[in-house]
Amino acid sequence: MIVDELKKSILNYAFNGKLTFQYEEEKVKIFPQAYNSDDKKIKETINNMDLPSNWNIGKFGKYITLISGQDLTSDRYDSKQKDNSIPYLTGASNLSDGKLIINRYTDTPTSIANEGNILLTCKGTIGETLILEKKRVHIARQFMAIVPNEMNTKYILYFLKNSIIELNRNAKSIIPGIDREFVLNLDIPIPPIEEQQRIVDKIEELFAKLDEIKPIEEELNKLKTDLPLEMDKSIIDYAIHGGLSNQNISDSDVINLIPEKSQLKDNYKKFNLTINEDEYPFQIPENWKWIKLGMLFDYQNGYSYKPSETLKNGKGYPVIKSQNIMKRIVEINSQTSFVEIPTDKMLKSKVNKGDFLMCLSSQSNNPEPLGKTAIYENEDFALLNQRVLKLTPINYDLSKYLYYVINSFYFHNTVSHKGGGSAQSNLKLEHVMEMYIPLPPIEEQKRIVDRLEQLLPLCDDIEKIINAKEK
Repeated sequence: MIVDELKKSILNYAFNGKLTFQYEEEKVKIFPQAYNSDDKKIKETINNMDLPSNWNIGKFGKYITLISGQDLTSDRYDSKQKDNSIPYLTGASNLSDGKLIINRYTDTPTSIANEGNILLTCKGTIGETLILEKKRVHIARQFMAIVPNEMNTKYILYFLKNSIIELNRNAKSIIPGIDREFVLNLDIPIPPIEEQQRIVDKIEELFAKLDEIKPIEEELNKLKTDLPLEMDKSIIDYAIHGGLSNQNISDSDVINLIPEKSQLKDNYKKFNLTINEDEYPFQIPENWKWIKLGMLFDYQNGYSYKPSETLKNGKGYPVIKSQNIMKRIVEINSQTSFVEIPTDKMLKSKVNKGDFLMCLSSQSNNPEPLGKTAIYENEDFALLNQRVLKLTPINYDLSKYLYYVINSFYFHNTVSHKGGGSAQSNLKLEHVMEMYIPLPPIEEQKRIVDRLEQLLPLCDDIEKIINAKEK
């Protein structure tokens, strides 16, 4: 999640001396000789870390006392607390959101951690940490207890949190575990004690602000999960069901929007454009009508180009293939084929501004592109490749609304079930032309389009926020 990644970055800045202002007059008062002065590797480490000039670096074991845990046999602990027993902690399951979960007790403790010690899980789940608030607990082998010596306890706590990647990387055996020597030999940057407190204060200030943001991030992720697939398609679907805007009984009659049969007589001959009330896909408002796509659009199939007929030189007229419309816009790029001098047969599949272009093929294991549609917006005409269908609206006033209908969940889910084939799924022309379309009055169409154009950019913004962590 974004918040978690930001916390990691803050810790990294802190332990490189980049998070707080440095006071050069402050000096490190405790610095036992942690390294041999001739150790070139250590000198390189100090230089590579680019620490402030008044910081030092040492081996972690020089600044802490480390207590290893010890497992108890079953006869030495109980689930019930007795008068003289103390909690028995067995592993990461005893830690949750910075709090202890206690479910076992012992009256014969040996490996004891005291209040103020830092607990570190070192086996199974590596790197969970907590400052102990109980007076005394017995820790099993899955824990180490760390007692700071003249160092800020919370500074060490955050140092361990910043070291979790290194801890996990060096875990060994089938059940991951880290040993004492590895922990004792961690390199820890040592700022002056005053600076240690400033670092802790700054980390906690920034973490508190991030914790305020985290519920918002979680809500955004939940919103994305709750919607079946894409937020924009869900909103479009809500709109074409009549749920996005208020209906107005004074709107004009939908019947006036349907072209005369004489304008599309070939469609009526070739396809079944009869409207059957028993086949209505879902309920729509009373002043809407169900029609079929072939009652609104003329059509033209694409031309089958031979490799020798096209070039990728950017000269002439672009040939629109299915990959050019995958983003619901017609995208002409360096991979697009061109024809300099089209033949009469090619020109029969000419694409003009305002034409709808629909993908008729996809791989059988991914039917999503089936029916994906874009509107050609360029002034210069293009040419159409096979397996892309050109749909020309008889009434261009309906174009924007119909574009959203054809790119809705309803349309795509219905179309994807109709596509057939073995290695490749294909839509037949009748699948498209006989699709039911919910048609509202023209005034309502404009209200729907206006509302969608307000909401869909917000969906894009939410997607960018959610996906930012993946970049």
